[in-house]
Amino acid sequence: MPKHLPPCPDKKNCVCSDDDRKSYHVEPLPLCNKTPAECIDLLVSLCQQSFDRCEVQTKEEQSAHLSFTSAWLGFVDDVHLVVDAKAGLVHIRSASRVGYSDLGINRKRVEKLRALYNERL
Repeated sequence: MPKHLPPCPDKKNCVCSDDDRKSYHVEPLPLCNKTPAECIDLLVSLCQQSFDRCEVQTKEEQSAHLSFTSAWLGFVDDVHLVVDAKAGLVHIRSASRVGYSDLGINRKRVEKLRALYNERL
């Protein structure tokens, strides 16, 4: 059974593919045509190459946790990736650790990662 991501708190600083509320929802990513571990490796690599101040917190065969630190004031956002091989999806959650609003940064990060990932598929 795949791990599930928690829904976003009632703050405008989070997006999640496992959250059905329209203002928080983002579509999950399609699973690449490789193993789940290779898909996670690809997503982590794309984050490290394409985003400044990205740090891998944990990486397993079917999940990863990355953190992104803003250049201004050093705010930290967490990105979680979880493979649901049965559904052929990679669920994603991007959320700020503190504050109420992120000015859309987490949604922009997810959509940029989606575009980079889709280019590689």
